[in-house]
Amino acid sequence: MSPFTSEIAQNCPRCARELPPGALECPQCRNLVHGDYMEQLAAHARSLEAHGDFQGARERWLECLPLLPAQSAQAEWIRGHVRELETSTPTQASVQRGQNATPEWAKKLGPVGPLLLALWKVKFLWSFVAFLGIYWQLWELHSG
Repeated sequence: MSPFTSEIAQNCPRCARELPPGALECPQCRNLVHGDYMEQLAAHARSLEAHGDFQGARERWLECLPLLPAQSAQAEWIRGHVRELETSTPTQASVQRGQNATPEWAKKLGPVGPLLLALWKVKFLWSFVAFLGIYWQLWELHSG
């Protein structure tokens, strides 16, 4: 291959086999050619969803589709997820994914946590001081 060729030889990152031009997955190990880039897009899409920007998330997910084989399970999942995003309101989508769904008991008992931690530390400190006193008294008896 000459240095002036517009096609750059591409190797699979997993098995190092040379990939045919335009391949979306390695014919040897079935690794996705653009897997790393799609992970970045997916992470961005999930972040947008968590912040309620479903239009932006939808666009990121749609950017993944041309990087996947059309009949792959991942492509099917993305198409279904995009349909969910089109019909979801921010509260429905966040509840579906379990985000921002703090249980009622956690809301009520949340302020008690720091108080319990402080009491535990005071108890520890008190027991430390008590044992120091006991050891001090025992040392005075043996040395005096």
